[in-house]
Amino acid sequence: MFKTVSLVTLLDGEATEQRIRNSLNAVVEKTESEDVLAIYFCGHGQSVDDQWYFIPHDLLRPERDEEVLNQGISSRDLARYLKKAKAQKVLLIMDSCKSGAALLAFRGYGDRRALMQLARASGVYIIAVSTQDQYAAAVKALGHGVFTHTLLQGLYGNAAMGGQTMVTVKRLLAYVEEQLPLLSQQFKQRPQYPVVYSIGMDFPITVVE
Repeated sequence: MFKTVSLVTLLDGEATEQRIRNSLNAVVEKTESEDVLAIYFCGHGQSVDDQWYFIPHDLLRPERDEEVLNQGISSRDLARYLKKAKAQKVLLIMDSCKSGAALLAFRGYGDRRALMQLARASGVYIIAVSTQDQYAAAVKALGHGVFTHTLLQGLYGNAAMGGQTMVTVKRLLAYVEEQLPLLSQQFKQRPQYPVVYSIGMDFPITVVE
């Protein structure tokens, strides 16, 4: 459904703090108002004080708060990157432990006003895999986390409304909110409750063939 797709991927050892920051800067600076910007973080996360931090590959001792503060990618950083983007359709997905704490960075008045400006033509949607106190569950049988499995199932068509072929971002996140606690229990994990923040209008994210 998109004329062109530009994909930037950082896996394992590529996902250093500097490369993550450089990639985010490059991507947000390239976006135009009609673009859809999707950012997906999958890895370790940690909370220090009132901030959530994504743990890059080169942060070797995440149990030390001072290293997390110096090398982690904070939720406040993410809010700043999103504010720089011209794209008016934004989806931020965080599949990391305690990532629900990240949404606090988007709830201040200044951030909300900036996000409202982004949302004029469409919307900004943010989903975190777990609450600020929960760990994200991974299941060997699925080959990845329960959240990622649920998200993929929604994109493959389970999140489409009856008889329709288009999956919108609002419907996708509603599907994840509904199914993730059930699926996590099915695999004998504690119920996992995603945290969703949205502003503005819905927009399509994929078409099911």
